[in-house]
Amino acid sequence: MEFALDGTPNANYKSDLFSNKAFIRTQWQANPNGTNVVILLGHVTVPYSGTTAEDGHPNHQGSWSADVWYGDMDAETNWTDMAVHGVGFQQNRASDGKWDQNTLPGNGRLEIPVGRIDFYNMAIFRDKSLANMATTTSGVERELLKNYLAKSRNFRRGHLGPFLKSSTSFVRDNLFWSLFESQARVSSWLKGEPLAFGEIGSDLFTQTNQAKLFGFHGGYGDFDRAQGTGGVPRTSEDIATQTNKPNAALLFLRGSYFPNWNYYRVDGFLRANLAAANTGLAAFWVGPTLSAGGDSGPWLTSSLGVGGSLSSVLAARINGSVEQSSRSVFILGDPTLRVLHTSAVTNLVAAKTSNTVTLTWASSATAGATYHVYRAASALSDSWTRLTTTPLTTPGFTNSSLANGTYHYLVKALALETTPVGSYTNLSVGARTQITLP
Repeated sequence: MEFALDGTPNANYKSDLFSNKAFIRTQWQANPNGTNVVILLGHVTVPYSGTTAEDGHPNHQGSWSADVWYGDMDAETNWTDMAVHGVGFQQNRASDGKWDQNTLPGNGRLEIPVGRIDFYNMAIFRDKSLANMATTTSGVERELLKNYLAKSRNFRRGHLGPFLKSSTSFVRDNLFWSLFESQARVSSWLKGEPLAFGEIGSDLFTQTNQAKLFGFHGGYGDFDRAQGTGGVPRTSEDIATQTNKPNAALLFLRGSYFPNWNYYRVDGFLRANLAAANTGLAAFWVGPTLSAGGDSGPWLTSSLGVGGSLSSVLAARINGSVEQSSRSVFILGDPTLRVLHTSAVTNLVAAKTSNTVTLTWASSATAGATYHVYRAASALSDSWTRLTTTPLTTPGFTNSSLANGTYHYLVKALALETTPVGSYTNLSVGARTQITLP
């Protein structure tokens, strides 16, 4: 943890923070058009900023987690460190390494979207689901990271789910009415379910029907829980024991204390959702503006309907809003994920006869998918040559008249994806193989 319970930073906090930012800035300056996203994998030092309490709790007022700082490439002097505000862990003092700003300073724009995959301080998984595998804190982190990355990989390949192209929602009572407004905006490019007002029969964590792309849940919260149907709390422990889990891929959650996801107490609810089996790919907080009333600008997701990633959603949210509490706008999960996937091919095999290579594979599970084949001299090459001029309609390809040497092949499935916001060719993740001649 970066701070003592009274908010005092650890000795290396500021130097670690600036070292991380300097590395990111160096990469961005070398290639500003090609540096599109920052992924914080593991418990990378957490920036803190601000003096308010967007969730409406005075006892929670002060500095909160603010990963957005890592993606702001404007002058560092725009961020000040003079405020004295708040109490306890979230206390903000002058020159303590916690910034004063609640919104992005300077031009108010985020140059590089940032996402975080972080399972630090999730003790409930050590005590429950990982009891026989990881007995140390670091062991728990490693296992949860491995599980999440495997889940993310399967999702990218179209081998997880399938998730209905729809959304589902639950609100505990009319205090959370604005969540329905968010659902309508987020789901506008999908053929979503009818929106209802008030408590729906089963909440996001007890539904047993097919999982949706988008899930919305609003309930009175604490750091490790949110109220569900009948006021029964849905907790991080429920997820760790697989008693309940979120029934959606992307989770839009509203509850007290959620936005300060790195608070000193263990088993944070938003991050626990990322540890769910086969669901919970990303978590977002849906909260109020810095002034009273409403949500702090919509999560603008139309880019997802034409092949965009979650990072484009974060950029649109921050750069397209006014009076935006940028510190509480974040992605927990992989920001490079897209939500609509053509299923990748499987069982790719290369066979050789003299100077000819024959490729075979199992068809994509996506209806109507066709295929492109690529070749490179190295598996790590940045330059793959496409060998197919037009997509193949059947699985199989022959590459003839080859010289001796090692050849690396990549096969991608593609399909036309049509949504209410547009159409595009949806390429799958590639399947790879290699073979050496003779």
